[in-house]
Amino acid sequence: MNKTLSIIIPVYNKEKYLHTCMQSLIDLDIDKKSIEVICVDDVSTDNSLEIINQYAKAHDFIKVTALENNSGGPSRPRNIGMAQANGTYLTLLDADDWLDSAGLPKLLHQMLENHADIGFGQSYKHTNKAITKIARFASYKNADNLVPYEIEKIFRAVGPPGKIFKKSIIQEHNIEFEHMKFGEDKLFFVELISKCKNASMTTTPVYHVNRQSDNVSLIKETTILDKAAINMEILKKILMLDIPEFAKNEAVTRIVEVDLIRRYFHTKTFLKSFEKDKFYQLFDEFERVFSENDLDIEDYIKMDRFKNIYYLYKNADRKDLTEYIEYLVNDRKKSQYIKDGVMHSRLPSKYSNLIPITEELYPVYGGTHLLNGKFYEVIQVYKRPQVNIDHVYISKIADETVEQSVEYKLEHDKIYIHTEDLNFEGVDINLRIIFDDYKSALVYSTPPNASEKYLQNRQGFKAEFKEVENSALVPNEDYITVLPESIVALKDINSYYDEDFKNEKSESIEAGRRITVTEVTKSTNGTPRLKTEEGSIITANKKFVKSLNRSQTEGYITEKTEKVRIIKKCKMYHSRAFNTEPIKILERGDELFVSDIVYTNGLTPRLKIRDSYFITANMDYVEAVR
Repeated sequence: MNKTLSIIIPVYNKEKYLHTCMQSLIDLDIDKKSIEVICVDDVSTDNSLEIINQYAKAHDFIKVTALENNSGGPSRPRNIGMAQANGTYLTLLDADDWLDSAGLPKLLHQMLENHADIGFGQSYKHTNKAITKIARFASYKNADNLVPYEIEKIFRAVGPPGKIFKKSIIQEHNIEFEHMKFGEDKLFFVELISKCKNASMTTTPVYHVNRQSDNVSLIKETTILDKAAINMEILKKILMLDIPEFAKNEAVTRIVEVDLIRRYFHTKTFLKSFEKDKFYQLFDEFERVFSENDLDIEDYIKMDRFKNIYYLYKNADRKDLTEYIEYLVNDRKKSQYIKDGVMHSRLPSKYSNLIPITEELYPVYGGTHLLNGKFYEVIQVYKRPQVNIDHVYISKIADETVEQSVEYKLEHDKIYIHTEDLNFEGVDINLRIIFDDYKSALVYSTPPNASEKYLQNRQGFKAEFKEVENSALVPNEDYITVLPESIVALKDINSYYDEDFKNEKSESIEAGRRITVTEVTKSTNGTPRLKTEEGSIITANKKFVKSLNRSQTEGYITEKTEKVRIIKKCKMYHSRAFNTEPIKILERGDELFVSDIVYTNGLTPRLKIRDSYFITANMDYVEAVR
């Protein structure tokens, strides 16, 4: 029986997230007789298959296909689901994500009315820290009859979120997912978007991406060098596609700027790597691919900072290249200044021959002004001359699903907002500027400086407006109120001289640090605070600190030691969480200098060695050298 929409869900060991995913389908504001959900289980070893079977028994529009052998990735389950689909339109949903109950049906209705081949809606990414819009360029306006591959930067969003497409397109052009360890989405959607002729776009929320810290995917298990090698194969395949030349150029530009420079060289992983020669060798192979196809890689680099990286790669020594990238990546090394109303980066003098690095738009809060008898909030805008400001939004801090536009006037690069309009009941807010259709910038609290001697305190902080009534509400269950043996900082936190946090100390406390607490105290309005043995006052909020007692760390080195010896083979990591690919195998007998003992958010001790890498503190693997 023909359906309007088929929703394809590959499932593998997602029992923790399936109820949210499946409930979002049940909640869709659409006649369920017009849709079908096809879940393809890839031999899950948890209760995923049982869960989706229960939903299928309870709801006729949900179907389940169980594979006999695990395929090792989402490609085969998606292909099987698409082949089984009876829908005129298809959409792909990952089992740990969910659909917007109102937004997806609206996009589908819009596409049906306009006979669109493909549709793009707003997607949100949910992390432990924030909810943010992704791929704004694909959903910044309500429009129809667009040429999909001519949408600016559309190939920067080559994954399932926020997309609906006609099944006939993939049938006519034999488009399917290739089995790959990484990047199967990229190749599929580059070809699909390039073959579509008519697109609809909506600002309506359609798709919600789950990127909570406990949701680890195969992508995170793939090393940066492995990803680069796979991207080179994807590049070769894109160059062979029979697609419009404009689409091919835009897709290749995405590979070069995003995958080859931004996520390869322009990373802390590259800067910390002991094997930079492997990065250079692989980049040389990329260049050979371009040369073999009579192409010049420079033609596909649009951003000035990336042009500079490529120039240094070709013309400077590796030390200068690395130092330049470190400057771009490390916010603490950045210094900026204003010239002709534009924010410039101050580079070391040896880079004076490079293209100047400027910000498209840099808004700074200028305070409340009384003008002609009325109060205005003023934002000073430093921007390139060609930049156009489109909207000003007030949005909930760390949650872009909650926002509203605000009226403003723009005069002489200053934005004026009536103070009384800065009102969002029950919400603490940021100010956000939308410019050049889809680009976004939060308003900064202060302009930066370019002093070589001093670093401006809180440089780069965004302007935050806290509702007065909210600050008095203190739910004690969210705070440590009983004196602990010690605490661990879960995030970077500030320390203060006073309980009301009015006088900040210059030093902050890094995430992972253990702190001895001598007293639980309170602010003027009753908010619990912790007093450290040094006399500093810090937050007691459980989102930022966690109680620690000795029984939780038995069997680990927890007292400072200058050096440790490896007594059993173990691994070295970039982060204290050990959630990235190990950078080195340590053998029995290796000795390392220890700079600190830190803790994970689960309160597991780690040893921070002098090169700022991390190893286990488990005494089965390491011993202190006295």
